[in-house]
Amino acid sequence: MDGVVLGTLYAMIGLGLCLVWGLMGILNFAHNNFLLVAVYLALFSFSFTGNPYLATIVALALLAGITTIAYRTLITPVFRFGVDAAMMTTFGLSYFLVICVLMIAGPFYHRGVAIFPPDLRLQLPLGIVYSGYRILAAAFAAVLLLGTVTFIRKSMFGTAMRAAMQDTQASVLVGIRLRRVTEWGFMIATLLAGIAGIIIAPMYTVFPAFADRYAIIAFAVALLGGLGNLEGVIPAGIIIGLTEALGGVYISSPYKDAFIYAILIAILLIRPLGLVGRK
Repeated sequence: MDGVVLGTLYAMIGLGLCLVWGLMGILNFAHNNFLLVAVYLALFSFSFTGNPYLATIVALALLAGITTIAYRTLITPVFRFGVDAAMMTTFGLSYFLVICVLMIAGPFYHRGVAIFPPDLRLQLPLGIVYSGYRILAAAFAAVLLLGTVTFIRKSMFGTAMRAAMQDTQASVLVGIRLRRVTEWGFMIATLLAGIAGIIIAPMYTVFPAFADRYAIIAFAVALLGGLGNLEGVIPAGIIIGLTEALGGVYISSPYKDAFIYAILIAILLIRPLGLVGRK
């Protein structure tokens, strides 16, 4: 159950990374640190409002504003120098965001803002007692995942996004405003990571290096699902989550991150296009 719960949340993070890759052709190295910023924005907002739902809404609104500023002032201007320059800009941005968190919040440990009852316990068959928070978190993440994929597949804006992901030049020729589509796609990706971070945070202790491990997890999920293939991240996230959970229980808990690295290496060696990737 832990594997499925975590895998669903990992899929949310990986979906954002996959979306940015499909739209812009870059790996956003700051993706996991936008997650970190969202968690700390929720903590700051909660300290003023005392309401976890209002704090989450305020945090996501602020994250959207930060994302827009970063995209327009840092990423868009360097695209003229090529995709590699834009990707390296996100690499520098990732360190800048962590330093900002350290300067403002300090290297202290915090408890995340819980948008579901954190102490809820559910009695399951076979005498199993499991965290109700995790089940609600997984259900919410699943609904959000399916809603996002459906929006991209069925809406007019989603059709424009998919067209831009398939052929940039052709999409411009038929009248799609590429800059607007990529900007909104970048924001959607960041918000998905931010929501996942806010949900995950109460399960662990929050500190400035909290989001570091999610960089490799997001990359593993996106690669396993097939970079640019949005539906593939859902089963990929669950596979990564199950591997981490089962490996931690039956082999060694301290080395559970090593199993994710092993999967990543295996994908690169055996099937670099992912489970459902395409050329």
